[in-house]
Order: sequence, then C-alpha cells, then structure tokens
Amino acid sequence: MTRPCFVANWKMHKTIEETRTYFIALQKKLSELPSQAWDLIIAPPYTAIFSASEQIKALSLPVQLAAQNFHFEAEGAYTGEISSKMLCEAGCQYVIIGHSERRTYFGETNQTVGRKRIAAQQSGLIPIVCVGESAKEREEGKTLSVIKRQIEEAFAETTLGVGLSLVAYEPLWAIGSGKTPMPSDVNKIHQEIAGFFESTLETGKKEIPRILYGGSVNEKNVAAFMKEPHIDGVLAGGASLSAETLVQMIASVVIH
Repeated sequence: MTRPCFVANWKMHKTIEETRTYFIALQKKLSELPSQAWDLIIAPPYTAIFSASEQIKALSLPVQLAAQNFHFEAEGAYTGEISSKMLCEAGCQYVIIGHSERRTYFGETNQTVGRKRIAAQQSGLIPIVCVGESAKEREEGKTLSVIKRQIEEAFAETTLGVGLSLVAYEPLWAIGSGKTPMPSDVNKIHQEIAGFFESTLETGKKEIPRILYGGSVNEKNVAAFMKEPHIDGVLAGGASLSAETLVQMIASVVIH
C-alpha cells in the first residue's frame, strides 16, 4: 500500500472558535498514534483557514490545509470569490476542485474544473480533483465513460505535471447517503482511472496521481477500502467533523 492519505472536508461546518477546539482535541488524539506514516489534509471553510493554520503551527501538528474551492482568476471583479493567492497566504497547500456539490449546486463544469486545476498548480497549490457518476449514470452503465470524460477535460493540459495532483473518486449517489459501494468495486474503478492516466493521457506510471475514495466513508468502513491495492486514501465528509472519529479512521488503517 502506498502512503495513505486522509482528506477531511468539513464543508459548511465549524466557526473559528470551533476550529480551535477541534485542533486542540486533534493534537491529543494524534499523539496516541505510533508514527506518522500517513498524510492528513484538512479542508475548513474559508473563514477558519487562517485560524486552522495558526493552530497547526502552534501545536506542531502533522497536518496540511486545503480550501474547498477557489476562482481560477488571480483577481478581479468576482464578488464572493477567493483567489489562489489568498489561499496560499492564509496557509493552504491544497485545494479541492470539482466536488460533486460544487458541480450539482453551483454549476461547476468539466471545463471550469480544468481551468481551476491549471490555476491551482501555477500558484503552487496541489489540486484534489473530484470525479464521479450520478445514480442515473450508474444505472445506465456510464460510470467509466463519465469519469474518463471528467478526467480528460480536467487534465487536458498535462505539461504542469499531472502526478502532482490528487484525484478523488466520489460517486454522487454515495455521498452523505450512508450507501457505500463494495471496496472491490471501487478498487476496479480506481484501477481504470490509473490506467486511463497511463494509456490515454500518456502520463507514465510515475505521473499517475494518488487516487482517493470519497462517499460515506467512516471509521467503520475505511480499513476495508484501504486494504484494496488501488485505493490510496480517502476523502471524508461528515466522519471528519469529530477529531476523535478522524483519528479512529487513521488508526484503523495504519495500526496493524
């Protein structure tokens, strides 16, 4: 198994004060783990990013920060948006791009995801590019064709270094529903994604991004997913809102 990666997407949860409390609890729980043979990335809401960054430094936590979204332009008249430069200054190293909720509720397209990936990498942020199919697309047998199209358009520009990105497979029908696919089925899709990068995008094995799974993943099922050879990590939502549960997820994978 490659070095496991855990991404905690808080979505629209936690105030600045709640963020401080969370990281204090996280420090205590992480100290109970035997070693840091894993990567932990936390994505707070915009208002809590700087506070989270300060807490990570003050508590010497082995945590990196991600934003949940950003605008692909460097600056301009885009009311309500935020740029990569702002995220970097606030303390982010990563940014989530094309999350299914962004696609479903806010009109994200494969094209805008591609522009954001380029802008993120040009500014020094590592993009976490989300892909996945809807329940209808799954029922129609379109899972792989949908995912491959999303990847092809998101990674149309490959000169920036595809392997510097992360890819998160998150079936829309599983997110927040409590429904999860079989780990073996997810593994097959991840294998297809890796093969698509190598064969169609011609990235070569060394340039295949780490591929994460997201979709109602929690402390009870994460170990089963992470036992599969092509699942490199997880993107967790609700289960990551508790520091204790998040560390339980890590422990179930890294403690044997």
